Amino acid sequence: MVMSPARPRERRASRYFRMRDLELLSALARHASMAKAARELAISQPAVSKAIADLEAALGVKLLDRGFGGVHITSYGEVVARSADATLSELRQCLRDLDALADPEAGEVRIGAAEAVSAGFLADAILAFTRAHPRAFVEIVAARTVIGDYRELRDKRVDLMVGRVPRNFASDELAVEMLFTERRFVVGAASSRWARRRAVALAELREAPWVVATPGEAEAELGAAFQSCGVAPPRARVIAQSPQLRRKLLASGEFLALLSMPAIQAFIDEDAGLKLLPIDLSILDSPFAIFTLRNRSLSPVVEGFIASLRPAAAALERRYRRAGSDIRR
Repeated sequence: MVMSPARPRERRASRYFRMRDLELLSALARHASMAKAARELAISQPAVSKAIADLEAALGVKLLDRGFGGVHITSYGEVVARSADATLSELRQCLRDLDALADPEAGEVRIGAAEAVSAGFLADAILAFTRAHPRAFVEIVAARTVIGDYRELRDKRVDLMVGRVPRNFASDELAVEMLFTERRFVVGAASSRWARRRAVALAELREAPWVVATPGEAEAELGAAFQSCGVAPPRARVIAQSPQLRRKLLASGEFLALLSMPAIQAFIDEDAGLKLLPIDLSILDSPFAIFTLRNRSLSPVVEGFIASLRPAAAALERRYRRAGSDIRR
């Protein structure tokens, strides 16, 4: 089989592309300023101009438009900058993998998760992991799986994501490991008028003041819960992403919230004055899982973190399986 020769542009680019060129293109795309790119890379502005001119000559296209308002990346430049970002990401991952192979107990783990999951369920896994891997580092990146957006994982900004599996989930590029069945509960203050009752029907709480995290996801769950018992859903009185604010409103005894297992752990562990109300919401049960890229090898330290997630998940499910059983009896 005869290999076709590389096209002239490909031959020229292979001679002139260097690591610093990739970093320069990435910085210019972010800042739209030669001066800022030069400062970030600790080089002179004339050196930036020369490097770009050399690249434009090698590639045969214009990468930047220069004007009084600064520089603007061209459509050709955008294509090259995207490839530069992807290449830099792969190179950084390569270096992390080499470090991990050299020392499996060290390295870095980047996890994508919602804030409520991080504050509750992930905290136990991180404690176990860092005790077992004292030289490893953990970074949590805000991300939500429930909306079906896995950009952080696909762009390799995180090694794994943990969260709820969306309904009708399907993906050839993602691997999914189920951790537990995520249950939801109505939560209020132990001192509230609802918590003092031995039996409460969800329909009776339609006029209660509800606090939810987001206008979309949380209110949709609240609506599904009330519709399952033939009652029009209430309008949430307060919408607030801050767990601290929601916890304070619940502790007042005046508000109720619909919380899932990982979030409840953060709320109740820090405030023993909250209580699960005896209301069966099994209709809202959903799978909760680890998401990774199917064709991406995981470093030993990432595998170690996943190993810490499994017992934390099992303990959480045991705890709330008992709570769910008590409510459903």
